[in-house]
Amino acid sequence: MAKKKVESATEVVVEEKAVVTPLRWEGVQKLLKRTVGYAGKVDGFAGRLTISSLQLLLKHRGFYAGDVTGLQNKEMIRSLQSWLNSEYSAGLEISGVMDESTENALKIVNSELDK
Repeated sequence: MAKKKVESATEVVVEEKAVVTPLRWEGVQKLLKRTVGYAGKVDGFAGRLTISSLQLLLKHRGFYAGDVTGLQNKEMIRSLQSWLNSEYSAGLEISGVMDESTENALKIVNSELDK
């Protein structure tokens, strides 16, 4: 986290700025454009449009049985982990938690689409 310290004669202000790093969703977004007509930006951020399109893809491929809501939940993340294991041999534990291993596995999708 970057910190900026500003001092004046009467006060001291410490301003903290969070560094936002997008999760590795670019490859998934490219795949969604090709398969389910995702109309959003390929920006690496998993917003509601990205998530609802992913839920639709996972549903069509038999990995997700839930509603298409655009919201991440444990069922959707378990489905994502299962899909990454099945399609990309990611070797993930099916935990339903968006952990570092799952985030790193999304890089596999990026590299596969860049070939």
